Amino acid sequence: MRGLFAPLMGPLSGGGGVTTRSQAASRFGSRADGIVLSFVDDTFYAATGYYGSAQVKDTATPANEYNSHPFGLVTYATPTVKLLRGSNGLYRYQKHNLFLNSGAPVTQSIGSIVVNATYQVLVTGSGTVTLTGSGTGVASAGSPVSFTASSVTLTCTVAGGPTTVQVVRTPVEAGYVATTAAKRYDLPFEWDEFGNLLGVLSEQQRINLALWGSDLANAAWVKTNVTAAKTATGITGVANSATTLTATAGAGTVLQTITSASALRLTYCWIKRRTGGGTVEMTQDNGATWAAVTVTSDWTMVSIAAATLANPILGLRLGTNGDAVDVELFQHITGISFTSSPIETFAVTATRLGDNMVAQGVFPVSQTEGTIGGQFEVSRQGLASSRGMDVSASTFSNAFYIVSEASSTTFNVFDGTLQAQLVLNGYTAGLFTRISGSAAPNDFRTYQDGVPSTGNPDVSGTFIGAALEKLGIGNRGNSSLHLEGHVKEAFYFPATSTDDELAALNTPVGSVEKAQSIHLLGDSFLNGTGLQLYVASALDDKVRSVSKDGVGGSSLAAQKIRFDATPWYYDHILVIMDGGLSDDLATAQAAIQAEIAHLTHDRWLFIEGGYGPGTQETGMPERLVIESIHDWINTTYPGHFVPTLAIMQSYSLGDAPDLAAVAAGLWPTSQTSDGLHPNASGQAHLSQIIADAITAAGW
Repeated sequence: MRGLFAPLMGPLSGGGGVTTRSQAASRFGSRADGIVLSFVDDTFYAATGYYGSAQVKDTATPANEYNSHPFGLVTYATPTVKLLRGSNGLYRYQKHNLFLNSGAPVTQSIGSIVVNATYQVLVTGSGTVTLTGSGTGVASAGSPVSFTASSVTLTCTVAGGPTTVQVVRTPVEAGYVATTAAKRYDLPFEWDEFGNLLGVLSEQQRINLALWGSDLANAAWVKTNVTAAKTATGITGVANSATTLTATAGAGTVLQTITSASALRLTYCWIKRRTGGGTVEMTQDNGATWAAVTVTSDWTMVSIAAATLANPILGLRLGTNGDAVDVELFQHITGISFTSSPIETFAVTATRLGDNMVAQGVFPVSQTEGTIGGQFEVSRQGLASSRGMDVSASTFSNAFYIVSEASSTTFNVFDGTLQAQLVLNGYTAGLFTRISGSAAPNDFRTYQDGVPSTGNPDVSGTFIGAALEKLGIGNRGNSSLHLEGHVKEAFYFPATSTDDELAALNTPVGSVEKAQSIHLLGDSFLNGTGLQLYVASALDDKVRSVSKDGVGGSSLAAQKIRFDATPWYYDHILVIMDGGLSDDLATAQAAIQAEIAHLTHDRWLFIEGGYGPGTQETGMPERLVIESIHDWINTTYPGHFVPTLAIMQSYSLGDAPDLAAVAAGLWPTSQTSDGLHPNASGQAHLSQIIADAITAAGW
């Protein structure tokens, strides 16, 4: 399914040999000085194995000027690799190299190898590398050596003068990383399952206490009426990397006991159904609480609610004899109530250190004024405080910064005390927002998604004005207050900006920008953030933001009442996600007319939803009522109704369930979670239909 969405930018060269500017270069506009980092510009440097674009302009010190990829500009201090979704849609360790002075290879021993983890040694040029200790074999050009680590030290004996040597933990994102005196790691880029680059993922340090997280056949997991075999292909796409659990009686369990002092803790894992349809439940308190989790035929991350307790016993229960599921990467993390990227474990616990991404001493700085901003995934977790970006002194005694808090985002100027704090608009956790802020003495102003902050401008307060030198990306410059989300873009200019300039900085680069926002209004089709996230991704270069208001079981009449109370959405593109399943024609007409009467424009769509099996199949009374509503919209408001049925049916897998559903006038079952509501695949296809309709309308 990779490639379902179009890339954010076109090819490097356009017609007539015209070269497209990088997103970093385009963001500067007419500004003469500053730094811009784009982490989603996947056009310019991908051929060299690097992503993103970065530019520094410095008229006072031309030697600082830079125009390439962020990896060559940003310091990424972390001694552990991260397991992230890679560019091929599978989970991979980020690009890295554990071999020192890789371009001038000499014999060396590499410590801190993880026992039972898998590694690979790659060589270019003539010569060989003979492995002893943690792994064995002889690597040469075209003949890499893969091994499962048996000890913590790997000795690499170099002979014959190879050109480069790379030692990586696998599976790994492809690409060579050159090293000198230290191990080196590419920035933590992550993609979604459809191949869309999300940016860099900034997270705090985490420790996974669940041992043998992907090997539930190990004795650390106690099986009762369950068999376990590590023979499944997991989210990495690697054979025999995940465990198949099969119930040999009803209520079969697999449990692990952990010795740990009382703390807030969270348990989660990746799971998919292999056979059967019975309940699957998760616990972390030895079954005092069993929570049902939703398991589909696709890999899904499932979790149990965080709780404070000591000495947890965690695991799964299969309710029906003969049912089987595949499980991988069991996580048990203390101190958090939200999930993060997975940490692979074996016989001992494993730590993933926090991300510290900083640009320092490589860009021009003003100690009297400045503008910062970018595009960030607002804290998925509603943290008390998490940093999107900052420009600060080396000790963080002075800074101005953007922070995502539990209920708002703010722009702050700080010199031991807050000189200014502008509160920005509300947000939906997990979605991206664009923020820009300008600061000077008695002149502080901020915009978010094209809208000024509350109290903009603030005309009181002193600018910090001392020792600014460092740009922190997705964390405070001293590696704390992590965003716990993705950063798509970050910029700093050593000058103030007007309101118009700040609003323009909220506009994406590299595309024709309509600068609209979208509001999704509907029923249970909008439960969760799946459809909202996919629409935002599909239209990332076309719109500022995507909001949603979905209440399961609500009629069009009920949705109209909710829309009445949200006037801030009246200037958004309105997308009505067919909530008319429980309305008669007259009620639907009144509700839709009342909703669109609120709008300040004519940019709205009504999206045909799925139909319920058994009661809304072709020709049934309920179906005829729904179709009458659609006919009325088509006749009364030409161009505003968006049919989906034929397109969704084109994604049928051709198996018996899908063919039966299509014959009944329904969406294919492979695109739904329950015969009606779209699953992840269905949401992705449905979002593309919505995106295509908005694009075709020229909005």
